[in-house]
Amino acid sequence: MSIEEYVVRVWKHYASIKEEMYGLKAPSMPLIYHGDYSQYRDSVLKIVTAGLNPPSSEFPENNPLIRFKELDHFYGKETLNEYDVLEYLDSLDSYFRRNSNPWFDNFEPVLNGINASYYGVMESTVLHTEMLSPLSTVVSWSKFVDNYPSFVIDEIVTNGHAQWLELMNILQPDIIITSLGEKYRKNIFNIQNLNWRRIEQITTTTKGGERKRPYEVYCTIATLGCGKKCLLVFGDRNVVPFMISEEQKIALGSKLFHLMKGIYNSRKKEPIPTDAPKKIVMKTLH
Repeated sequence: MSIEEYVVRVWKHYASIKEEMYGLKAPSMPLIYHGDYSQYRDSVLKIVTAGLNPPSSEFPENNPLIRFKELDHFYGKETLNEYDVLEYLDSLDSYFRRNSNPWFDNFEPVLNGINASYYGVMESTVLHTEMLSPLSTVVSWSKFVDNYPSFVIDEIVTNGHAQWLELMNILQPDIIITSLGEKYRKNIFNIQNLNWRRIEQITTTTKGGERKRPYEVYCTIATLGCGKKCLLVFGDRNVVPFMISEEQKIALGSKLFHLMKGIYNSRKKEPIPTDAPKKIVMKTLH
């Protein structure tokens, strides 16, 4: 399936849902990824990060179209034609070139340690995806689960997670990085018996004190539906993803980088051609 065909399928499902009944932001649109797809395809390492679903702040109350100006051209359509699809994808591809979102700064130093970035300034360009649904809800996911009927939750999650797995087959990432609540770890590829291994245990706080509970990072090798194997990385989530210091995040990314080099060498493939990055992008570029 091409990314264009995928967009048409996701949009048809989105158009079939009554936004008010299902607690979806209106106007809005499915956000199948954030980032530049063409740069991602040309990257040395294909890296994807995953959250739960897009926040309502992507479509602000006072100006819902400010982040995705093209939305007014195709919002309300039941299906997208060829030109709508291209405009939609262009809107997603340009996200980091014209938007600021501090939430992504939580991931960026980890990515920098792998010589990667959301912003197209390093060797690999990363895409962010949503594991449970590409649809933006009017309240945060935790409040959404507590306040909406189970049939609504089931409809959104059943379709949304299946769509995410289809997207992974299209993107075929080498690494998927998540920082979610522990209960979601088993649900990422829930039909596989994944052998998780702890690769990091951080015992100090961002200020150098002792943590009440160590921050642990796990990884495993998962197999996508298309047969591609990828490194799946899971860090627990507190208030925001990866609540550790920037230095600890960079060190974690460097460890993932060298772990990938070992995986490539063990498979007798060409090794990843670069060393850990010499220049670190510490903040969003905008």
